[in-house]
Amino acid sequence: MSNPEDQPEVQAPAKVRFGVMLAGVPVLLPAGVITEFVVQASVYPVPRAPQRLLGLMQVRGQPVPVFDAALQPPRELPLLRRRDVLVVGSGVEAGALAIDSPPRQLTPVPLELPGAAPESCFAEAMEEAYYDPSEPQLVWWQLSPARLFTILARRVDGQ
Repeated sequence: MSNPEDQPEVQAPAKVRFGVMLAGVPVLLPAGVITEFVVQASVYPVPRAPQRLLGLMQVRGQPVPVFDAALQPPRELPLLRRRDVLVVGSGVEAGALAIDSPPRQLTPVPLELPGAAPESCFAEAMEEAYYDPSEPQLVWWQLSPARLFTILARRVDGQ
């Protein structure tokens, strides 16, 4: 009979996730959150909307709000804007984020001591920090989607 301690240790396969750059910050959404990348989505502004709300887009017949997480969102928007967006959630629960670049495939590893979170309007939505072994100097921040959209739906002046 063999000794269990002599057996090679079996490691679980690394979980692959996708990360995006959101207002210059590398971010991840929790595993299991439904997302969809849309290239050059048509975004239509909404009069008198909060400043971070770029407008609405359509996803399978449903209107979806599109938010800008920039520290200084634009004050005036053209009638039609085309942006790369990441749709988060589905159906009437969906929201979209204007992103800086297409999603990247990562194998994130938790960071014990990540240091200070980067400057952003959504720091309160950051939950955990990760790094990807292929680019260990870059810290990826996992976001709470519910908190993120609550923050972005507020007016920039805090109302």
